[in-house]
Amino acid sequence: MRRCFFIKNLLVFFGGKSPERDISVITGLLTLNSIDKNLFNPIPIYVDANGIFFTGDELKNIQFYKKFDQNKVFKVNFLFGEKTFFYQKRKKPVYEKIFCAINCMHGRGGEDGSFSALARLLEIPFVGPDIFASSVSMDKDFTKTILSGTGINNTKYLRLKRLAFFEKGDLACAFITKKIGYPLIVKPARLGSSIGITKVDNENELFSALCQAFNYDDKVICEQFLQGAVDINCAVYSIKNKIEVSKLEQAMHIGDILSFSDKYSGGDKCVGSQRVSANWLDDKIQEQIKKYSREIYRQLDFKGIVRFDYLVRENEVFLNEINSVPGSLAYYLFCDKLSEFTTLLTNLIEDAVERKLKEDNLLTFYSSNVLYCDYKNMKK
Repeated sequence: MRRCFFIKNLLVFFGGKSPERDISVITGLLTLNSIDKNLFNPIPIYVDANGIFFTGDELKNIQFYKKFDQNKVFKVNFLFGEKTFFYQKRKKPVYEKIFCAINCMHGRGGEDGSFSALARLLEIPFVGPDIFASSVSMDKDFTKTILSGTGINNTKYLRLKRLAFFEKGDLACAFITKKIGYPLIVKPARLGSSIGITKVDNENELFSALCQAFNYDDKVICEQFLQGAVDINCAVYSIKNKIEVSKLEQAMHIGDILSFSDKYSGGDKCVGSQRVSANWLDDKIQEQIKKYSREIYRQLDFKGIVRFDYLVRENEVFLNEINSVPGSLAYYLFCDKLSEFTTLLTNLIEDAVERKLKEDNLLTFYSSNVLYCDYKNMKK
């Protein structure tokens, strides 16, 4: 695509009404700082815990979020149909045209298809998966259901709704014990970053684990724990419909499962920043993981960068989860330095704009006389 000779507004959405909001800030700021300023004007759009949209230069500084002050930023509103957002500055409205947007919102209200729906309604190009692919990958129950016919291994699981649990908790626990057995994993169906996840070793621990998970979601997944399995991550993106698959990474953790602390807050150091190559895996297993990732990306018509998380045990590969907005957009799986991430972002933005131009050529009118019918004479 031809490069632009004037700067265009690129909106980076992050934050959100989700327990993953703080992690989303990290992803959003990294993306903001990596955008090519010679081509685009990166504008932060932060969504707070109440669902209010803000913009302003203060949002580019990570220290600002430690003591968030609404008086130093501006509330954002959108003009649908005009590809425009506006805010009040010194009691005067400021209107800005939107060239493109990038989704860095983890969790519900962003990663689950909500952002994609907003971008669709605004009629703007956006970097990231569309509505269906986002919602399917966010909901672990839907992920397993949709992909059950693909031949890709999934762990044995059951879903449980909040109402059923609180009406028939003992019965539900007994059924889970019988069908899944121990040890097992309990997790909220529509949440990431390992929040609300518990490994359960016996029936005495199950009830409290379910109560904890139901604090975050009204649907919970109970699935088989694979003793001795290792966590392997693989990311995928596409440019001009050409799919690129990343190198593989082993996600390291201290306990039996990959926890929030393992990913993001290991004391003075961020454990998640300790990248470990998965090249030690058998070549056939590596190729199988890459093949699975490419196939799922293609079948669900993903766009942008998507990360697939697997469990590998004794040369068997199981799909664990799909992250349609991976932390830091998984740039580290493709790029050895941030300058390479800048180039990748530029390519993804241009690809999104090109796709939108093609979509805009689709017909949105159909000639009919339906509105001219004499409805007054129609019987009720």
